[in-house]
Amino acid sequence: MTLSLRIDPGPPTDGSRNLFPSDGEFVGAIGGMRKWTSVLKTVPDGVFIELYAYEVLERAREFGPVGEDETWQIPFWAEAVFDAADIRVHAGREIERMLPVFDRVVIAVRPVELLITEANRVLGAARFDPRRYAHALADLATVRGWEVES
Repeated sequence: MTLSLRIDPGPPTDGSRNLFPSDGEFVGAIGGMRKWTSVLKTVPDGVFIELYAYEVLERAREFGPVGEDETWQIPFWAEAVFDAADIRVHAGREIERMLPVFDRVVIAVRPVELLITEANRVLGAARFDPRRYAHALADLATVRGWEVES
């Protein structure tokens, strides 16, 4: 069994299991919060990014490896999001250590506009600098030996 991860804010590809579908629980909850815009403005961006990071872990536990080859797809890698939001103290690395070990990680390079659209969908707003995110993710890919797909 091989477990692969695709970090791609685009639509699911090649049979990947999208851990953050639009009709899913997390995206629905974030969307439902939009009606409280005055309250949401008081919540630091880091809180939403931490929620997202924990949700990646929850989805991983829910879908856990099932004994066959599988690819999971998530829109963002939390560590790069924290970096792009200029948040230095966070639980991203600790959460990452609780994830399963992936046999293969592929990142998809996408236009800034798509990063913003997905951030709005998944995080309720563009809570990070998308250009910085792309650079941070590329740096992680280099250090960790992840595949980059243009």
